[in-house]
Amino acid sequence: MQRERHHSADRMMDALRNEGITTWFDLGLMLDRLRDGRGTPSLTFDDDFDTFARQMSPGIGLVTFHCSVDGVTVEIGKYAEAIRRVLPEPQLHMITGRFDVRAEPIVGPGVEHHVLPEIDGFSRWHLYRDFFYRRMEREALSTTP
Repeated sequence: MQRERHHSADRMMDALRNEGITTWFDLGLMLDRLRDGRGTPSLTFDDDFDTFARQMSPGIGLVTFHCSVDGVTVEIGKYAEAIRRVLPEPQLHMITGRFDVRAEPIVGPGVEHHVLPEIDGFSRWHLYRDFFYRRMEREALSTTP
């Protein structure tokens, strides 16, 4: 597993080099090109609020890396409460990489939990170390951790 992780990071570094990216400045320019080449995703709804509420009430997913006793979970609990106030009996789904049972009172009642370990974030993500601990020199990309 460890070898597989380094292999994918090495492939990413090779792809960057093939694009001529050797400095942080080059990387920034590439990210700008990616950003500018894509439209900003947005959701539009051409009907009235009641129609929107009827379409959303069968199920709304709240997605995060993990649910625990933390600020993100508190915010999700606020969203769930706001949704309950404006939609008649919404079916709420908490979609997360990890769910700590201590978060249940924060998220509130009537929320179905769906755990997808593949989306568990940060240090549990298999490329976390490669992205956050691989040192990039100011003048050139480095492959040494």
